[in-house]
Amino acid sequence: KHQKRSPSLSLTMPATTRSRRSSQSPSASSPSVSRSRSRSRSRSRTVKSAPSPSKSKAKKKASDEGPTTSGGHRIDDFKPPAVKDIVKGLLKPSPWLIFPSDSGSLCGFFDFVPLHLRVGPWFFLAPVFLLAYALSIFYLKPPLNLPDTSPVLYTFPHLFSGVAALNGLHVLHLILSKTGPAPLCTFTIWSWTILTTRSILTFLTPYTSSPSLHLLSSSLRFPSLVAATVTFFIWNLLLAPIFYTFFMKDPSSKKKFLTWNTQYHMIHIHALNYPIAMVTCVLTCSNLKFTEGDLWISLFVLFLYSCLYLLILDRIGVHLYPVFSPRSKFSVLGWCAVFGLYYGTFKGWNYFIESGMTSRVGSFFKW
Repeated sequence: KHQKRSPSLSLTMPATTRSRRSSQSPSASSPSVSRSRSRSRSRSRTVKSAPSPSKSKAKKKASDEGPTTSGGHRIDDFKPPAVKDIVKGLLKPSPWLIFPSDSGSLCGFFDFVPLHLRVGPWFFLAPVFLLAYALSIFYLKPPLNLPDTSPVLYTFPHLFSGVAALNGLHVLHLILSKTGPAPLCTFTIWSWTILTTRSILTFLTPYTSSPSLHLLSSSLRFPSLVAATVTFFIWNLLLAPIFYTFFMKDPSSKKKFLTWNTQYHMIHIHALNYPIAMVTCVLTCSNLKFTEGDLWISLFVLFLYSCLYLLILDRIGVHLYPVFSPRSKFSVLGWCAVFGLYYGTFKGWNYFIESGMTSRVGSFFKW
């Protein structure tokens, strides 16, 4: 009635009234309109849920090229932060985490590590153990009476050292050209670099009479062997099974981890490193026992890496070996196990050298 009497009334009518009346109109409730609306809604839902081709291709490419972290990052794509930012953060004693926004996981690459192993105070025995380690290194230094291990020119030990040096440089080039210098902070590449450096020095010593070069080559003999031993046994018998069993949750991630771990350079640095170290450090000079000076040098090298891992990488949020986290109650036990492996390697190889077993095997390599 009012609409017929006053046509202008519809212009001043509230929007809610108009929408209510329009919703009650016959056209809105007709079956054809409701069907069309449901079809349009289903189409919009289909469009929203369909992934874009570029994203699906990128995801497929990432899954094919290597394992990823829980944050979806490929391990081979890891890019370290700027050096100036790291140095600036290390100069400040607090906060301990240089990049606190990452929650102790640099760029999300270490989200697979439990949070309590990344953030929080250290176990109270961890700093005590490290302090005792540092004091023993500097106050219990033995005399460094190292035998000369230089090979004779053009013999098998000399030629094998050259081949091992070229192979070591080739593997390092494959790794560093693909990922940059970031892998140098891992103990595996650390030990491979020491082994390669020792092979280079051993190959060069017959060409020079420099005492410093001969001493440096002999000094790296046992550190090369024990670092390769630790890498071989801890990775293949401890870390790799733990990563595969507990951190790779589904069959797809397990398959990608196996593919990544069996690449050409991974086989060299985790499996072939031990045989190469045995030949260059023991079998080609089998009559030379390891001295206490050799053991001290290897423990000093291990101390340098411990400082790198616990005082720099831990603050950045790089947790390569969660089982050795200083926040764990079992950290000191893990560190003692590494010391035991070092000392066991020292005593074990000296036992084989004294018994003459290595001499019989090493006689094959003396031509």
